[in-house]
Amino acid sequence: MCEKAYDYFFNQGIQPTDMVFLVTENSTGWKLVNKFESKGIQVNHVFEDKEKSHRHKRSFWLGDSRLKIATVHSFKGWELKTVILLIPNQINENRARNFDYLIYTGISRTLKDICVINCCRRYDAFGQEWQRLTKSNTPVTTQKNSMDILFPKISIH
Repeated sequence: MCEKAYDYFFNQGIQPTDMVFLVTENSTGWKLVNKFESKGIQVNHVFEDKEKSHRHKRSFWLGDSRLKIATVHSFKGWELKTVILLIPNQINENRARNFDYLIYTGISRTLKDICVINCCRRYDAFGQEWQRLTKSNTPVTTQKNSMDILFPKISIH
């Protein structure tokens, strides 16, 4: 699915320099890095190899022309033209509310295009509502401070 999302945006003229895959776990990020690099796609990522000792955390530079892959946490404060967000199939139900905020943070990192690859039943209704709104030509909010359309039961002050 991730490769299809990449191909879709690339075929729309979006260059890798303007794309970021956001994940919630380092292990998922590493899988994506390996998958894209095996296809000959250069990747700029923030994940460290556990086998190697690092004195400094890997830096992430947006001006790099490579495809970007990062965790939502490491991408806070950044924005990019095209965001592809991967939501895993399982989340810790005790921390679900925090996860809602994390997903919102990931979605709000886009400047133009968003693709959400959702594998979690918790967010199925959101995907169905989004499709209904776009088919009915109902304007969809793009305000970064509004979570109403994403999570109606959450209020931010």
